[in-house]
Amino acid sequence: MPSDIEFREELPKTLVGKVAYRVLEEEENAKQAQKAVEDAKRAEEDAKRAEAAKAEKLSAAKKPAAKKPAPKKPAHPTAKPEPAKQAQKADTPHDGQNNDIKE
Repeated sequence: MPSDIEFREELPKTLVGKVAYRVLEEEENAKQAQKAVEDAKRAEEDAKRAEAAKAEKLSAAKKPAAKKPAPKKPAHPTAKPEPAKQAQKADTPHDGQNNDIKE
């Protein structure tokens, strides 16, 4: 079974008027050779792309993980860090005395 069908206006003929099958075969062989060259170029380009992708993947795997930011240091080496502020109740007096009301 033929894989491709090609329609022509005229077939090549010999001097006697018969179909020149040799000419048809040569044309077909030239087409196949050209296709083989194009396929080889395409395969080479695909191999280069695959190699580049593999190299990129390997280089990405070798990169160190993103570093966490360093904790903040005090402005001066001897400065003490400020204590955390505690929430104070607004209704509680802060004069240091016990202001409990007893009856």
